[in-house]
Amino acid sequence: MSTFVNSEVHSFADGNGRIARVTMNAELIAGHERRFIVPAGFRDHYRAGLRRLSRVDDPGVYIKAMW
Repeated sequence: MSTFVNSEVHSFADGNGRIARVTMNAELIAGHERRFIVPAGFRDHYRAGLRRLSRVDDPGVYIKAMW
């Protein structure tokens, strides 16, 4: 869940999540997990998964994106 919090709730006023994703990947690597790269063509689906998890408490789309 901490990877979700790090990527969805970040303190960057411009909405830029690059640093959030870098720190998310650092955390994943520290936990001996795979890095998560969001391809440009997949970004809208990834963001939709984050929004759905934070607004509707439905992790399904986000879990599929992270898998």
